[in-house]
Amino acid sequence: MNSGEKLKSVCNTCHAETLHDVLFEKKENGSEDITEDFLIQWGARWRVIQCRGCESIAMRLDAWNSEALDEKGRPEVETKYFPPRIFRQFPKWLRGDVLTQTCPDEVEGLMKELYVALQNDSRAAATMLIRAIFEHTMIDKVGDQKSFTANLNKFEAQGFIGKKHREVVGSMLEAGHASIHRAFVPAKEDLITLVDILEGVLQVVYVQVPKADEMKKRIPKRK
Repeated sequence: MNSGEKLKSVCNTCHAETLHDVLFEKKENGSEDITEDFLIQWGARWRVIQCRGCESIAMRLDAWNSEALDEKGRPEVETKYFPPRIFRQFPKWLRGDVLTQTCPDEVEGLMKELYVALQNDSRAAATMLIRAIFEHTMIDKVGDQKSFTANLNKFEAQGFIGKKHREVVGSMLEAGHASIHRAFVPAKEDLITLVDILEGVLQVVYVQVPKADEMKKRIPKRK
């Protein structure tokens, strides 16, 4: 039953912040003795919420504990959603017919895994996937040259990326290498940049180039 409370929340279906009704609420509070002189207190507020637009249902958890305090000594509340809020939408142009026809299954499959990792805030895993997707893309377009550097050289030589763009791609690849070998976890804003770079490459390779080739066939030749 609707409790009468409402709140604003990002809706995964509407892809925007919308008004939600609170259908059910449960509060929990407790404490734990760590030592004789040390006590941790905690609290949790569970709410089942429903979007007033699309009527989709999710769960929101607001939790705090006495060890996580702000500068004024007040508990910092951590909010989580189930399912997790979508970190970044899967690009519409990646779902189009052009991509389906030109993109290999392994690249498409890894892209789907990437957006699952993004939604679940698995930043290191997402960074590794970004590197893997780019490597599969290079091999798909220029063949396996038996080394990462050789693949990148041929990818550039065949015009899929320019010299300046290669420097940008290099940063993306180094981040992936660092996540694999040095347990690097990028900041959220840096991860957004990495995804921007990858999407830019994929859009050129699997969407813009095929569309441009089709357009050329429709352009009348000069007389």
